[in-house]
Amino acid sequence: MTARQNQRLIDRLPPVRGRLTADAPLAPVTWFRVGGPAEVMFRPADTEDLAEFLAKRPPEVPVTVIGTMRCSETSAARTPCLRRWCIAFGPMRSK
Repeated sequence: MTARQNQRLIDRLPPVRGRLTADAPLAPVTWFRVGGPAEVMFRPADTEDLAEFLAKRPPEVPVTVIGTMRCSETSAARTPCLRRWCIAFGPMRSK
């Protein structure tokens, strides 16, 4: 997809307090530092932001969770669905 198409995908998503990034590189968030760009990556501000996003996202929007999945990231990096929508977990804090 083009950057313009990915921006349109972001426009379909509910507003968030965290970050939605089009064409986000996956290598910085994977164990072996591999992976091409995700069409859109979501970095929630906190657990409430994540819960709201998941509750309000359009049902046709697929989600792939990436984070501390050390045992499966090698195979996940080669999975085509990982190119789609991704949620990256970093340090999260609750209110």
